[in-house]
Amino acid sequence: CKAMVNENLLKAKIIEVGVDRKKIAEKLGISPTSLNYKLNGRTQFKANEIQVLSAMLGISAEKDKYFFA
Repeated sequence: CKAMVNENLLKAKIIEVGVDRKKIAEKLGISPTSLNYKLNGRTQFKANEIQVLSAMLGISAEKDKYFFA
């Protein structure tokens, strides 16, 4: 299961929460470059990555607006 991303909303949330992108990539088990591709819509987040990222950003209840744009 893969999902489209609302890139601007997700990037804004990462900044708002103050989580380092390098740390996010580490938690997702991907490279910072892969994370950038996903955040810019070049590749898609996998279901397990969405779960981890949602938990990190505290967006579980409202994640549809971030990941299913």
